[in-house]
Amino acid sequence: MQRLRVRAAGWASGLIGTALIPLGACSAPTAGADAGPAPTPCRMLLRTAADWPAAAPLAAEVARRTALPVPGVLPITARLFAITLQAPDAATCAAARARLTADPGFALGADPDRRRTRPAPPAASSAQ
Repeated sequence: MQRLRVRAAGWASGLIGTALIPLGACSAPTAGADAGPAPTPCRMLLRTAADWPAAAPLAAEVARRTALPVPGVLPITARLFAITLQAPDAATCAAARARLTADPGFALGADPDRRRTRPAPPAASSAQ
């Protein structure tokens, strides 16, 4: 009879311990909780004044001019690129576009890339 109590007590404590593990995980702070808001992607179409045959040197030059990380460069043509920067907000993104176009010998234009925006949902009155 004593063995049954021990086993029952072991099983019950194991069940309680297993049930409390998820609660402890929820209350633990995450590693990036105090880091502030995550940077948002700043996408633009960059028209350069000269041909750039490789994306890596262009990414390095854009990072140098904007002082922002450049996680993505997609060449469309030799002078047109889809660029992604990591900016903390929209104002920093706009300032980066202005810095890129400040030198007409480097960039002819840096327009926001609006190709990735979702269309607006239809109005509720149009769904009949």
